[in-house]
Amino acid sequence: MALKRLVSSWLLIGGMVAVPGTLAGCSGMPDHHDTASHSMPAGQTDHSAMMDLGPQDEAFDLRFIDGMILHHQGAIAMAESALQNSQRDEVKQLAQEILAAQQREIDQMQQWRQAWYGE
Repeated sequence: MALKRLVSSWLLIGGMVAVPGTLAGCSGMPDHHDTASHSMPAGQTDHSAMMDLGPQDEAFDLRFIDGMILHHQGAIAMAESALQNSQRDEVKQLAQEILAAQQREIDQMQQWRQAWYGE
């Protein structure tokens, strides 16, 4: 439930939109999310809307980096929850691996962002 709130709170990041309900099935509650009621182009799903980084312009890589950092932070939040709440050693081991890998990738993207955009 907390992850759903985290995802729902993400704002427009350079053309990437976190769509509320994208993780509707993650709470363990029945999924009452009705994608048909949302205005989306024909054939476009919540996930594909999140994946739209906009035009191939000078800011494309910055939008990608910013969106991926948010995505990785969400994965870290989920992995931390799994470490605290899972009853299975296999899930806890996977969560540890996810924490290490995702943080390493966040660090790399932040270094690129600083080097390329000075931010």
